[in-house]
Amino acid sequence: MDNAVLRSNHILSTPKGGVLPAARSLLWKMSEFLNRSEIVVDTLHGKMAFSTKDESIGRSLFIYREYRIQTIRNAVTMLKLHGYPVGDVNGTVVDAGAGLGTVSITLMRENAFGKSIAFEPDPVNYSYLKRNIELNEFENRIFPFQNGLSDVDGELELEQNPNLFSEHRFLAPSYTKTSMSGGASVAVAPKGNAKVHRLDSMLEPLRIAQDDIRLIWLDVQGHEWYSLLGASALLSRDIPVVMQLWPHGLQRAGTTDEQVLSLLGGHFSHYIDLQDRILSLQPISKLPSLYNSLQRYRATDILLLKNPE
Repeated sequence: MDNAVLRSNHILSTPKGGVLPAARSLLWKMSEFLNRSEIVVDTLHGKMAFSTKDESIGRSLFIYREYRIQTIRNAVTMLKLHGYPVGDVNGTVVDAGAGLGTVSITLMRENAFGKSIAFEPDPVNYSYLKRNIELNEFENRIFPFQNGLSDVDGELELEQNPNLFSEHRFLAPSYTKTSMSGGASVAVAPKGNAKVHRLDSMLEPLRIAQDDIRLIWLDVQGHEWYSLLGASALLSRDIPVVMQLWPHGLQRAGTTDEQVLSLLGGHFSHYIDLQDRILSLQPISKLPSLYNSLQRYRATDILLLKNPE
């Protein structure tokens, strides 16, 4: 067996507690001492490769064999329930902050949409995104791009967390050097620039019709407001959006609560909290209440709808 790669071939739906996750947690800790730089495992998302240094998504995939897969499935279920097309071979999902590809690969494996355009600005995550697309043989359905989505076409400063690969973030112009976890105890230096594009400006060169976009999925560490500004033409249509609602991250990215709530309230009529057990359809007028309940580091994922049935 290659000393750089540890492989596991068991697909298990593992509860968060129990003996097996505990054993895997121990193996995860041992990987550093065994000089394993990469792990490839079969997960509920498909076959996934990731770095042993990734203490966020990579760790979850290794120990639990999934990363927030129920949120993905909840979104698909709610789209079907409220009259949005799912299972359309011509339908395209936009996956921004695609990371390792857990969202796009799951949606393709479960045939929720025909194809995905996946955007990931970080070079390490992007390399794993491409690798995982190949491992799952989705080269003809998932099309990766090494850039972020924003409200401009150009470059922005990207800060990379060395241990939490899902926590990379674009820096706000007024950024003060606080820790990556959001506190003020550790200064973290920016790592360089990354390409960004407006989603509206990318579709025509890619020959993707706006009518073919069935879902926009945003997990961009507080940059959601900018990403949505760059998709204003699409937002004028009845296209659902899944986004992480993390007030602290949005504020840290330089946006105000009023800007975020005004933008969402101006484009959507309803939302569903995808991490809530009830999954109830709520009027957008109630979103400020949910937003204000997410203090400090708390976050959730919401499905935003314009004309649900």
